[in-house]
Amino acid sequence: MLGGVACAACNTLNAADAKFCQSCGKSTQPARCTQCAATLMVGARFCGQCGKPGG
Repeated sequence: MLGGVACAACNTLNAADAKFCQSCGKSTQPARCTQCAATLMVGARFCGQCGKPGG
């Protein structure tokens, strides 16, 4: 499948427009920081914009 999105939790390749993994059910959408609403990278322990732990 070209243009798909790999699940960060289980690495299953999903359709490019999938909102949840077809294998494990985790969200495929980027997380947002609860303090500044910046987009967080998968696995981020701190927000890259405001430094909040856990985003």
